[in-house]
Amino acid sequence: QHNRNHVYTHIANKNAVNYVRRNYQLTSTKASETNQDQVKLKTLKEMPGPKEYPLIGCLLEYGKHERKQHLWFKELQQKHGDVVRLNILGNDIIFLFNPEYTRRMYASDSPTPYIDAFDHWCWYRNVRRKERYPDGNAGVAGSYLDIWKEQRSAVNPDIMRKSSALYYVPQLDEITSDCVDRFAETRDDKNEIRNAIPKYMYSYGFEATCKLFLDVRMGALEPGELDPTCAKFIAMHQQMNDMSRLLARSKLWKYFDTPTYKKFDEASTFIYEESSVHVKAAIKRLKDNKEDEDKPRDQWSVLHKMVDKFGEDSTIPVVMSTDAVLGGVDTTGFTSSFLLYHLANNPLKHDLAIEEVDRLFEGGKLTQEKFSQFRYIKACLMESQRMCPAASSSVRRIQSDISVGGYLIPKESQVVNSIYVNGQNPKNFPEPDKFLPERWLRGHPDESKAHKFAHIPFGFGPRSCLGKRFAEVEAQAVAVKMLQRFRMEFHDDPVSFSFHFANSVDRDMRIRLIERS
Repeated sequence: QHNRNHVYTHIANKNAVNYVRRNYQLTSTKASETNQDQVKLKTLKEMPGPKEYPLIGCLLEYGKHERKQHLWFKELQQKHGDVVRLNILGNDIIFLFNPEYTRRMYASDSPTPYIDAFDHWCWYRNVRRKERYPDGNAGVAGSYLDIWKEQRSAVNPDIMRKSSALYYVPQLDEITSDCVDRFAETRDDKNEIRNAIPKYMYSYGFEATCKLFLDVRMGALEPGELDPTCAKFIAMHQQMNDMSRLLARSKLWKYFDTPTYKKFDEASTFIYEESSVHVKAAIKRLKDNKEDEDKPRDQWSVLHKMVDKFGEDSTIPVVMSTDAVLGGVDTTGFTSSFLLYHLANNPLKHDLAIEEVDRLFEGGKLTQEKFSQFRYIKACLMESQRMCPAASSSVRRIQSDISVGGYLIPKESQVVNSIYVNGQNPKNFPEPDKFLPERWLRGHPDESKAHKFAHIPFGFGPRSCLGKRFAEVEAQAVAVKMLQRFRMEFHDDPVSFSFHFANSVDRDMRIRLIERS
């Protein structure tokens, strides 16, 4: 009854060149337009930064540190200060290592912030595969700015509220129990898990995301061999992520079927078609069973809410679901892995977390009511994210001039907020190398007084992570179930992370699981 036909005639018949000209060509600020304070500010060329070479700038240095770029950025901050310029192939990238400067970066956002990282998604979905995404309905990752704003505004109320994620806690109970069972079965004769935590956490993120957004259990946490379709879905997801990183660095694929493009297109096509099958099946179940009709809207599934809002014939529910799988699996897997690691590696904090679990969760199933009362577990998650964020940085192509640290950064500049470096700066968080969840407990003597922009692991503003509520709930849920059943210990060298498509665990997490009586 709420079916809507979204027809965006202003974009459907316009090619990408016209779109770029209309939306992305921002004019440079003229000196006469700046006020007297801005005239005194230093220019980009006067900003400190690493040594540059003719034509390539800092390209070689960046390439050398790419896998561990978060550590390099920390060195740059310690050597050059809170504003650093990198020139790569003639393009200036400005790094901000101060939370107040980060606030100014986000304050420059318009209602439609521009992020370069989505350019290849927009081109792929609106030019190379435009027949699959009619009327420019290409999701929050691939839509051009005007349509992106409308779609994001439409789904925000149903996805960004805390209650939307908490509603799924009972459904996550079964998935987290399966995950814990897989860990229990994987232990060796020393009760240690070897080469399995990131793997099963990835499977957990995949299974949870598919359940929440496709309304289906894919079987990623079943014992034994995976179902062939599930195994292929996971393989294609990884292939698409790997190829996406390569497409972002190239232009040739936009006009020719390069090997990288073919692999990316193969993976994207499979995931879209497979997701379409599950969405159609879910819609049929909704029509046949009508189980949600008498429930408050807050208790509808995410998929039901999208179908209700956009119509059952719309492609938007499918595209939104595929984007959720694209963005949510690695984030949940990484975040959950490090939460378990930090708990296992900090016995005193581990025991405080167990006390909260025993007090609030006396066996049985996870419930929305009980889950919303966890405080220390949530603080452990925030501290784990501070130390090992799933994304080391957030990026903007700023849309107005900003002044930071005595420098004028003109609009159109690419500006990077370093989430990791802000989290590691002792000016923001004393003893940053220590795992201290008490920083995040309101009213605690050790509560952090850091600037509110010193820790924003999911970004800020209109482009903040759409699935952040679900990622937080999923990570906390698996930690609660693990602590209910096991004591966790870590007796190995420290674990950190590296950058690939997203951040990933850089070595094996050998966590010991001891059954609690």
